Amino acid sequence: MVRKAEGNEVIQAVALETERQLSGRTMLCPTLSYVDVETGSLLAETVLERATASGFSHVLFISSDVRFKAFDLPIIFVPPLALKGMSGEQSHTMVQNFATQVITELSARWMAT
Repeated sequence: MVRKAEGNEVIQAVALETERQLSGRTMLCPTLSYVDVETGSLLAETVLERATASGFSHVLFISSDVRFKAFDLPIIFVPPLALKGMSGEQSHTMVQNFATQVITELSARWMAT
């Protein structure tokens, strides 16, 4: 349970940093909560379908749950790190690095269309 909380902490920080850097070009949606990975994948597929039907060209999920690799979903993975156990500078650097990975992936998708 602690590992999931740590993963959520990193995901939230990375998503917020990505949105901050790409202000006006991204939309951050609420966290998707699930009990098991199958339910989570169905929820993510529903969100993906609805977002696409609403005109969003690119949807990208950020997760620390590697079990989602078994599903065909647009997910970028970040490790579940305990940011609280790091110094402020270390945690900021880690979040910046992961946000850069997300921005690179989004940019590649934007350029491909």
